[in-house]
Amino acid sequence: MNNFEEILAKQKIIGVIRSQDFAEAQKQITALQKAGLGLIEISLNSVDAFKLFEWTRQNWPNLCLGAASVLSVEQAQNAQRKGFDFLVSPITDCALMRFAIDQGLSFVPGACTPTEIAQVLKFYEFSLIKLFPASETYLGIQKVFPKVSFLLSSFPPEQIKKLSLAGAKYFAIGSFFTENLNLLSERINFIKSEIAPIPPLNRL
Repeated sequence: MNNFEEILAKQKIIGVIRSQDFAEAQKQITALQKAGLGLIEISLNSVDAFKLFEWTRQNWPNLCLGAASVLSVEQAQNAQRKGFDFLVSPITDCALMRFAIDQGLSFVPGACTPTEIAQVLKFYEFSLIKLFPASETYLGIQKVFPKVSFLLSSFPPEQIKKLSLAGAKYFAIGSFFTENLNLLSERINFIKSEIAPIPPLNRL
């Protein structure tokens, strides 16, 4: 399996696929791969998500592929059996976090509030927490948890420079990349140009 944390530390950006059109999702993954993104999340809310994963793995075995929108232990078990390189959840779920730790999975738990983040840090050890939705919420949360690395999701692209300068390190980006594939390379280059240089992932 691909080393998720090592690749994320280098690339800083994850492309997110969330589609109810299987053929369109294939086009999006193909475009992201051709544009040089080595990290892609496939939302389990997408149509035939596991079939889409198998198709992607067959065509590009070196892509680091994650299962996104993981909401339950059952979904995590299915993703583990399929061979996803990492799992991402938008929620703070104790059973899900416990399962990921016990199984040694590369897992990014989700949180939105300081209380949820504190819960993750109190009972579990993760090097990365998904902040969802992010936006300028991150600016206050980073001050409360300055040693935590966050994966930001659902934020206006025009805020990325401000977020990055404030300490944000890693970004999951969906529709801004996939809504117009003709602009994909331009938008990826824009995002990369707005991200400040950063050190590797923090370890708690």
